[in-house]
Amino acid sequence: MKTDLFLLFVIILFSLYPRLWKLESIPRMIVDEPAYLRDIHGLVNHKQGLVVTDFQWDYSQATLFYYPTILLAQLLRTTPDLFILRLTSVLFSLGGLVTFYLILTQRINKYLAFCVTLLFAFSYYYLQFSRVGWGVIYTTVLGLYYFYFLDLAFRKKQLFWFTLSGFVGGIIFYGYRAAEVYLIAGFAFLLIKTVCADYSSKKKVTVLLIFLGTFFITAFPWINKISQNWELYNMRQRVVSVFNTKPYHGMTDTTKIIKYQISTTIKSWVLLEPVDGGGIENSRYLPLKDSPVNLIIRILFILGLFISLRRFKTTYVWWIVYLLGLIFGQILTVDPPNGARALIILPMIYFFAALALEKIYRLYPKRLWLLTIIIVVLLTAYHDFAYYQHWVG
Repeated sequence: MKTDLFLLFVIILFSLYPRLWKLESIPRMIVDEPAYLRDIHGLVNHKQGLVVTDFQWDYSQATLFYYPTILLAQLLRTTPDLFILRLTSVLFSLGGLVTFYLILTQRINKYLAFCVTLLFAFSYYYLQFSRVGWGVIYTTVLGLYYFYFLDLAFRKKQLFWFTLSGFVGGIIFYGYRAAEVYLIAGFAFLLIKTVCADYSSKKKVTVLLIFLGTFFITAFPWINKISQNWELYNMRQRVVSVFNTKPYHGMTDTTKIIKYQISTTIKSWVLLEPVDGGGIENSRYLPLKDSPVNLIIRILFILGLFISLRRFKTTYVWWIVYLLGLIFGQILTVDPPNGARALIILPMIYFFAALALEKIYRLYPKRLWLLTIIIVVLLTAYHDFAYYQHWVG
């Protein structure tokens, strides 16, 4: 436990500077940030009390996710608004590193988990979302906690963790639509694990009712809001649907469009090749002339996909997130590779890479080999941050 705390302390310590570096000025303000700030000012100035079920500016999520920024603004009253908005993303991203490390330590050596988490922390793709005020980082991080609590519930066999995971799942439902793949994967994981668990029939029913009851009680205000405003809620989804845009990249035939979507998605998010799919959003979140991850992670990820198939009983939930993210976040939406809609699968990429690193380490389980891995990781992390500075600066 002490070792875990020390390693987490090092991860957070190392991860602070690249997130705080010129935070207020780099990158330049993206279009979502003034819209977020406008909504936040409206909430604060109207003094309507806690209104968590209003739609945000593009109707894609609830204003619930503005309240961490509002709370931080109350604590740091003299700090510029943009810095506060981005600092909220910084804090969420750091929280994501904690749970990502904890998830990995249940499956691989803690020192290897430290190495992969550090690489994840310095990912230029993850760094960009860690430093801009855009809500997809919130649901991505909450999705990791959602899985961690679910996994903990079955390991500890305590109803408290089922309740907590149901609550976090309910909160995720208020957020960015792409994160719904986390909810689907979590429901599948819950059902499979419950059916296979060595529980009495009564306890199995209790587990399901507690989780689902907590989820629906938490999510009910938003479900009620959506049911009364179905057209508004789906407006963003219709805008980004590939079926609503013709001609599309010079094509009008639906079959050709889908083939293009599939091939582009495979190139960008399976082979992790640099692809420029067009669209004004993409260049804000991805370095389109380079792979979304560094070469080491790219190689480890592809190896990890094959390794995970041999361990499918313990990795299927990550496959569900990954595949659903590719289908609903890329293939069925315009202009892949879209970095915003793919952020939810980035932890899965590093997770599969971790499996490959563990496999390689087992071939040479010596301290000198581990030290070599740590040194390479530190150099790679430094390179990723240097690349990020070049990309956005």
